[in-house]
Amino acid sequence: MHCVKNYTIATMTTDSGWDNEMKTVDVGYNFTDITPLGGHQHGYCDVYRARRYGKWHVLKALKPQYRDTPACQAMLHKEFDIGFQLSHPGIASTLGLEHVDSLGECIIEEWVDGVRLDELIARDDFTAAKARDIIKQLCEVLKYIHTRQVTHRDLKPSNILITADGNRVKVIDFGVSDTASHAIFKGPAGTLDYTAPELLAGEAADSRADLYSLGIIINLMNNALPRVDRQLSKIAQWCSQANRDQRPADASKVLDALQRPTKSVRYLFIATATLATLLIATAIAMVIKFGLPWQQVPAEVPANDTTARVATATVDTTVANTTRADADVSTTDATNDAAGTVAQPQSVQPPQTAPPAQSAQPPAQEESPDKLPPLVRQKFLAKAASVGMLGAINAKGSLDETLRLQGKEAFDRYITEFLKERIEGELVYEANNMFINDLGHNKAMREFLLTPEGHRMLSAGRKVAFEYAQDRLHQLYPDLDIPPFTFNKTEWFD
Repeated sequence: MHCVKNYTIATMTTDSGWDNEMKTVDVGYNFTDITPLGGHQHGYCDVYRARRYGKWHVLKALKPQYRDTPACQAMLHKEFDIGFQLSHPGIASTLGLEHVDSLGECIIEEWVDGVRLDELIARDDFTAAKARDIIKQLCEVLKYIHTRQVTHRDLKPSNILITADGNRVKVIDFGVSDTASHAIFKGPAGTLDYTAPELLAGEAADSRADLYSLGIIINLMNNALPRVDRQLSKIAQWCSQANRDQRPADASKVLDALQRPTKSVRYLFIATATLATLLIATAIAMVIKFGLPWQQVPAEVPANDTTARVATATVDTTVANTTRADADVSTTDATNDAAGTVAQPQSVQPPQTAPPAQSAQPPAQEESPDKLPPLVRQKFLAKAASVGMLGAINAKGSLDETLRLQGKEAFDRYITEFLKERIEGELVYEANNMFINDLGHNKAMREFLLTPEGHRMLSAGRKVAFEYAQDRLHQLYPDLDIPPFTFNKTEWFD
């Protein structure tokens, strides 16, 4: 017999907005086979798989050192509140909040038998069709949570599971998610490589932050394909714009773009239609010029070729059974054969072969090897924006101390010399990572960055980074005149 006890605890009152209220928590003793899940651990939580009633469940509990910390307890409650209100096939269900022996309070979640998206991408059988299906399902999930004012804020491949029994998407881990109804834990959150620049800057999140993460994920999947999909590249570039006003307004826009026929499909349709039109026009012209095939006179047969005469007579006899006019022609031919003569028909011009249809679209020229894909350049500019903002934020402590101890002149020098040099160094570091992570190698990276194209890319990134750093410094020191960064010619390498 299943035995569950209930007890009541009073939640704490904090400055962040939690009210005194009574919360009932189930105390269950019937979980067995509790096993930690590797690769799913979090900063303040541990995740386990456990069995109950013959089914597997996921238990998410605070780590032992955080179980008595009010802030961490509030985070766990917030995650439960958000997850429990969501019900969608593409989201792992939150089933309850219970007290489990040896673990304390746990969020009980649906167990998903599948693989993480990053593991699926690494397989040899990952195809463009799979990528598109996953993107469509992710868009449906984002449409659902965004209409309920929920922002995930940590969308990444390791938080996306693909079921083993049908390739269904299951989004997990709403631990740093946010809603308009909650007044706590509004600070920056997420994973650096997938987090929108505005979140890194501490600004409020909206649905477009999740679309930025989606763009990075699309780019990751696209680069894993045997051949890069140009349409997916453009969608990823659109979603991952550094300026959120330039991203899609919502996930429906991404779906519409994904379902639009690609240029290659349109060109193929135009080429096919053009070819069909040419063939039909050629056929009509041949009929007008030469008549229908059964109206043509047989070609001349040599008089001494008995086999040819017999074949010609057979054809003529067959055609004679069709129409009266053809019968007359056949009779005449048969008479000539009997007399040992062969009718001399008029010379028939052989039909002209239709010229091959010209392609409606010339083959696409391969991108020059010294050029980068547009999405990679766009991602570098987004990284540059993050470098500028984070550089200014991280330098605040040193700037405050310099201003206090050495004055405004040293403060300005710190910005125009040390901070400028650090930002430029970070840009080169990000460019190196871009070649390794996005292009899969670092071959000729140094040589490319020394080319005019590479120099232009770095210069554009420097301009973006300096603009974001300048804007952040103005916010941090609104009463001070911030010196501008100089754009002198820079030798990126010795």
